[in-house]
Amino acid sequence: MHPIRSLVRFLVLGFWVAVAAGAVMAPEKVPTERDRQVLDALLLRLAVDPKFDVSRVSTNPPTIVLHREATSLPISLNPEGGLPYLGERTVPLDATRNFEQRNQYHDPKAGGSNSLNASFLGLTFSPGIIVTNVADFKGRYILKWHAAYPRARGWVETCLPGYSNDGTKAFVEARCGPWPHYSWLYALLEQRNGIWEVKWFEMVHYL
Repeated sequence: MHPIRSLVRFLVLGFWVAVAAGAVMAPEKVPTERDRQVLDALLLRLAVDPKFDVSRVSTNPPTIVLHREATSLPISLNPEGGLPYLGERTVPLDATRNFEQRNQYHDPKAGGSNSLNASFLGLTFSPGIIVTNVADFKGRYILKWHAAYPRARGWVETCLPGYSNDGTKAFVEARCGPWPHYSWLYALLEQRNGIWEVKWFEMVHYL
């Protein structure tokens, strides 16, 4: 075979091997400082809000646990930006599109794993926010959770936030516990004078 033709075939084969490998490897997504600010504001709000009274412990000082990795959850919004079970709550469509772009990833080799390969461990959150692995405390391991974090209000496993085009609104979808079955959490935050504030958040509990 002609050497040039052989080289071309080798390069083409290498290209498709790289494509196949990329299809099953999660590209690293590094949470940004803006992500930290948004999640910090949300978690501090949850840690003191009665609606997030998961463990029924004191809020002085408030403590809450964040799962160390971002997760890829199936977005629950309808095409109009509405949320199921939450009445008239809506999310800006540009924020939902950005949310989908940042969080769409599933690894078929991991049996449907929802890991995004995005870690929060490198970020510095406010005191009272503990970043750790909550995988061992889900479901029936609720007693183990209370033994490990007796002062924590609960845990949150979140996606990366989705942002509006003007950068002033952020949508967050997460699941939280500890309960025998985790609950869903939706939140919309707005930036005012450089500070992120929770406009609203809602939780959906399952029996």
